Amino acid sequence: MKTVLSRQHVNSTFEAGTYYLGDLCYVLTKTQWDELMGQVIDGGWGCRDGEFTVDGKKVFLGTTYIGDGTYLDEIGNVYCVDSGTIGICPAELMANTDKLELGKKLDIENSFMISSDNGVFIINDNHDLFKTIDTKEEYKED
Repeated sequence: MKTVLSRQHVNSTFEAGTYYLGDLCYVLTKTQWDELMGQVIDGGWGCRDGEFTVDGKKVFLGTTYIGDGTYLDEIGNVYCVDSGTIGICPAELMANTDKLELGKKLDIENSFMISSDNGVFIINDNHDLFKTIDTKEEYKED
């Protein structure tokens, strides 16, 4: 498990597969979310970003720059955030599928890296996939 204090640079690699990208509070069960938060909340020091384990599966979670809000990726996909975090988890952990539209379900064909640095999230597989979500500015609908 690789973690750092919130908003510092951290990355993690994942195998090819189907994943949910967004605020994991929308798709995990309450028990799974509590398991994740038990690893993220760092005593009196705040929160941690990085790789964690939920139900034996690796997930990644990073803190947004300004907290809750609505953010866009580089092509205009919308990501809603209510926990102040964005993460990625394998499809097997997506228990609450009625809220998938609040993030993005991704079918990723190659192993990939996700990183978070001061509220900027990048996913890259060194082939076709390159996603950026910059949470320094909240999306405002006209």
